[in-house]
Amino acid sequence: MKNGTSLLLTELLVMLLVFSAAAACCLQIFSWTDRQMTALERKDEAAAQAQNFAEKIRSMRGNWPEDDEQNGIQEEIYMEMENGMTLSATRLDSGIPGLGKAEIQVREADGSVQISLPVCWQEALP
Repeated sequence: MKNGTSLLLTELLVMLLVFSAAAACCLQIFSWTDRQMTALERKDEAAAQAQNFAEKIRSMRGNWPEDDEQNGIQEEIYMEMENGMTLSATRLDSGIPGLGKAEIQVREADGSVQISLPVCWQEALP
């Protein structure tokens, strides 16, 4: 009788260890999935913000704000977003008369680029 009881207790202990290990693996998987989902949500938000800003730039048709310090057109526009990310638009030379070009980047607070989006628009020729 004593031998059967110890065998039953040993079996219960092994089962408890197996279920504990399985629970720990499941928690790790759920934690990893949550981190991945949060990163994807931030990337989606960055893409939406960049697309909205690209439409705003296209609607301006190259009429970028004036730079007070240099008395000319600003080459870059910066915006701090509510979620801690930074949106910047850098005006580029397209090399084609009448075609404006810029690159929009959305960066995290640590400086890593979430998304980079080129945008072009038609400008009025002088």
